[in-house]
Amino acid sequence: KKEAGQRRVDFQENCAEIASYGDDKEKVSILRAIRNSEQSAREFRNIAAALGKTKKGLSQVVLTNPDGTETILTDKESMDNALLSRNYRHYGQANETYFGA
Repeated sequence: KKEAGQRRVDFQENCAEIASYGDDKEKVSILRAIRNSEQSAREFRNIAAALGKTKKGLSQVVLTNPDGTETILTDKESMDNALLSRNYRHYGQANETYFGA
């Protein structure tokens, strides 16, 4: 386990060497990309672990009325209807363009 860090570095350098076809500048660029990608993946794993499992359904939907006030819906049927009407309006916008036809 003590050697894991060095083995990972060796593996990255080997991958970069193969991908660069002997070009040292390209190898440096590839190594940097590999390390950045792995760092990003580690950071997002840490964020996911910190947040924990949050797979819950909606408990409420907040609607903004035309006069600026808010209405909070908590029962399933009214939340479903509100979300369906919003999605119909929102995703139906492309129907009037060449892309939505």
